[in-house]
Amino acid sequence: MSGYSDSACAEPTVPPSTDGEITFVKDSKLWSIGPTGGTATCLYQLTLDRQGPIKWGPTGDRVLLGSATVAIGADIHRSGFFATNPDVEWSTPTGKRTLAATVDGKLKKREATNGAATEITFLKNHESSTYHPAGKGLVSVGTGARGVYGIYLADNNGKNPKLITRRETALKILEPTFDPYGASLYFIAQHADHWDIHSLFLQGLQLSDVATGDSPFSHLVVPARAGMVAYQAGVCSSTSQARLGVSGPPVDAVLPGQSTSPVGWVGNYQLVVRAQQTCDGPTDLYLLTLDPTLAPGNVLQKIASDVGAAAVRILPVTPI
Repeated sequence: MSGYSDSACAEPTVPPSTDGEITFVKDSKLWSIGPTGGTATCLYQLTLDRQGPIKWGPTGDRVLLGSATVAIGADIHRSGFFATNPDVEWSTPTGKRTLAATVDGKLKKREATNGAATEITFLKNHESSTYHPAGKGLVSVGTGARGVYGIYLADNNGKNPKLITRRETALKILEPTFDPYGASLYFIAQHADHWDIHSLFLQGLQLSDVATGDSPFSHLVVPARAGMVAYQAGVCSSTSQARLGVSGPPVDAVLPGQSTSPVGWVGNYQLVVRAQQTCDGPTDLYLLTLDPTLAPGNVLQKIASDVGAAAVRILPVTPI
């Protein structure tokens, strides 16, 4: 990266490029830079309460600045959800609404422009939910009317729910995430003695294993184009480090001695990675190229130092 622009912050008015953009918080501003580098430009000046996790809407023209704040162009307002709710998601394919399970297990969607709520609860208890990329349905993890814990599929208003996979031996099901085309659903399964990542092919409900391990899995990232899934394995603590995991071809050790986790995919086979020397220390961003057509080894490029929250802004593919 060649530096930061001195120009005033200007909210995004055009879609991101085909390869996407990398956005991050630094010095109370939300910055954007392309995967090929260059000068970072400022999108928003942020107050302290708006510097939480970043989630871009599917068209790239709106963003959640933490769970409690929505920014659509120059209009910044409350989302209607609590800042402590980690599972607020955008509706698809246009981001007209947000969606989240509440602390009392209900499921609500809210208008993105004003936060007006509609309850669409269809389970005894909802834990986490996400829309299908085509926008005509959604899935929710929770307990159904007959007491069965698993993943349920319903239409986008919570009608006609059906169980598509049950817990089996899992204690918890976490982070349900569709691939960009909507063909498969990925999720993390926490068991008593191990953790799994599974994919569920919706046509035929075929379940496959993606990864398994003894350490907790989190930060599941499904790519827009490349056929690899990234995740964090382990947790950062005074005695342990979190490690970047990628399904598919073997990945060389990335930044040994630091805790690493994925942010998102840009371009082709390029993964944005967060890295920390200590759990509460500064965070740096790197771009990891995993193109299997290149010579053996991975290409690692530093993007930015000492940043806060980060996210990828990228246009979706056409879902099936």
